[in-house]
Amino acid sequence: MRRLTQILGLIVVFMVVALAIDYARVRAKEDRVFHAIAQYGGRCGSIPFWPIGAEYRITFFRTLTSDELDRLDELNSLRGTVNVAFADCDLSPDQVREATARLDNCKLFRVIDGEMFALSGGTPATP
Repeated sequence: MRRLTQILGLIVVFMVVALAIDYARVRAKEDRVFHAIAQYGGRCGSIPFWPIGAEYRITFFRTLTSDELDRLDELNSLRGTVNVAFADCDLSPDQVREATARLDNCKLFRVIDGEMFALSGGTPATP
């Protein structure tokens, strides 16, 4: 019985350590991404639900360059749903293709006069 208690204690300790490491990794990734978003004039908000995931809502008020999209590639690996909106930006078809290719795990939107459209199509959408 004592042996079983020790094993269960070790399992609990291991789980606590693993969860602490996971939390630190998730926070570090979010900090890097949020810093890059702020550098590019974007806004970000999230509804955290760690350890399962979160809902991220990101808004940019200008188009992003290829280098900026490269730096934001980590958005693809955030745990949860990532919604990225480009508000009142004139995006060329090439910019739309590049954004959808580089942010392939994100839901992309265009906001025109307060109305949200899926970036890949012209229909109104909700994140």
